[in-house]
Amino acid sequence: MKNYILTIGTLLFLISCGKSEKSIESEKSQNKFTVNLEESEIKEVETTIYNYENDSDFSRELDLALLAKVASNLKIKYEDITIDNSSSITYNNKITFFVVSYKADTKEKGPGINDEIDNYFERKYLFVNKSDGKILDQELDKNLCFFDDEVGQPSKTYIFKNLIQLNETTNGIGLSTEFSSGSRIGLWSEQKFTIITLVNNKIKKLLYEYPMRKTQGESNVGGSFQMEVLETAISVSNKKTNGFFDLKVAKTFSYEEEVEEDLENGIEGKVAPVKIKKEAERIQYNGSIYSFKADDKYRFLLDYN
Repeated sequence: MKNYILTIGTLLFLISCGKSEKSIESEKSQNKFTVNLEESEIKEVETTIYNYENDSDFSRELDLALLAKVASNLKIKYEDITIDNSSSITYNNKITFFVVSYKADTKEKGPGINDEIDNYFERKYLFVNKSDGKILDQELDKNLCFFDDEVGQPSKTYIFKNLIQLNETTNGIGLSTEFSSGSRIGLWSEQKFTIITLVNNKIKKLLYEYPMRKTQGESNVGGSFQMEVLETAISVSNKKTNGFFDLKVAKTFSYEEEVEEDLENGIEGKVAPVKIKKEAERIQYNGSIYSFKADDKYRFLLDYN
């Protein structure tokens, strides 16, 4: 009888242990499922850098006292700096970033109109010490250099007020520069977006001249015109590629056409409905830069392709 009771007790103990082990395994499995579920439910979050529907928030800084020190270190005359086309932003508590436009020595640049020497302007990016204006690094952007009377010259390069967080340790500086034909007949213009940062006291262009806005078309300088416009919204995602957050671009292409009435020549007035086409693009860091494929095709003005 004692042996019988002992055997039953042993069986009950083993069954109890088995249930406990199954319970532990079940709990582990449930916890693992919960973790995987949480990971799959992480939503992509975007921080807006630029949106064509809103006014851009550009830096209003320009430290003139520090700029005077920078001019001395650049070996250029302070009076040769075009203040209206220069700007700055505080990068951190020790460093300031400048975009400096200045009149350069044109004697070796070639003649201008009517065999006269045009003023020639150069534009540089600079990171400098806030204390003494010592230049940490500088880079001349040749695409932003121009003669005084040159057609299609760049406008002022604006610096976005807020730094762009590209990962946990890297902040970029956003720049916007517009080019235009200056013609009332040709309606071409292009606004380009660049991101610059400082790595080991060296300037690095992470993104260069991405088209953030573009217009193309023609007008008769009266009431008739046709025009295609590209407008964008650019944001930083919380999704990473090669250690840097992805950039997301929402593109809106629109086309407008209007014909002015001309009764003498039998031309009826016409206002065509605005045509809209939307596209999206993700720009990823390839280990060196944010790489994107140039897209010069128009969606509506096919004759311009």
